[in-house]
Amino acid sequence: MSSVFERYANIVKNEYDYYPVFPPDYPISLGDFGSLENGRFKRKGNIKKYGLKIKKLTGEGFDKIDFKLDIDFSASLAPSVTVPGMFEANLKIAFGDSSNVFFSFNECKSSIIDNYLELENKIIELYNNNEWDKSYYIITEYLEVERSTVVLADNNESEIAFEVAVPLGANIPIPQLKADFLDGKINANESYSSGISTKIIAKTGLKPLIQLAQLTGGFFVPPTLKSVDQVELGDSYEFKTKNASLKLEKIKAGDIE
Repeated sequence: MSSVFERYANIVKNEYDYYPVFPPDYPISLGDFGSLENGRFKRKGNIKKYGLKIKKLTGEGFDKIDFKLDIDFSASLAPSVTVPGMFEANLKIAFGDSSNVFFSFNECKSSIIDNYLELENKIIELYNNNEWDKSYYIITEYLEVERSTVVLADNNESEIAFEVAVPLGANIPIPQLKADFLDGKINANESYSSGISTKIIAKTGLKPLIQLAQLTGGFFVPPTLKSVDQVELGDSYEFKTKNASLKLEKIKAGDIE
């Protein structure tokens, strides 16, 4: 039986070809290196400790990445019994049989390593001097997200509910309330949950999706820094990445702070 993380990771891989940071608010930066423990990246340090300053390319951004297959998302609106002059919206997410996974990443920006060849040469130098563990993975790209919502359920009977205060006369239709919640544009207070293992609601500034690279080569093959092709995720899951590449046409360059 797959874990909640394995289901989440498999969906992210299949739908968007990225590697998920887990938990989604785990702090990461370009040039971070570390291990994969049960498919999860565990940071051990950053390449800057070896004197290399990472330069990055950042895209202008795109709309959203989301997944809500087999999710029953309902909403209702009624006058508030506690706050005069306000309506109270009740929003509920109930999970079905397919995935037990819901996420919505809004206003995403992709950042990659600009001086990739310099990074590769530095890692090869460190490896030749017995200062680099060949098993290390290094982050070569991340998506930074303005507003992130991730809800992972333990089973197909799990659910979570929220309350939102709406001023009288605002005339916000139910479909708009639902869309604004999914986009992380409204402040919602959790009112109830059952069987929910992970919940991050409309959190700002996360970097929940990454690409990884690893040093390859052997006695007769020169070492090369390559993007990860396959990572085992549990008993029956795998993850494949692409070469670290910018997916946007317009970019800007700069050093990492």
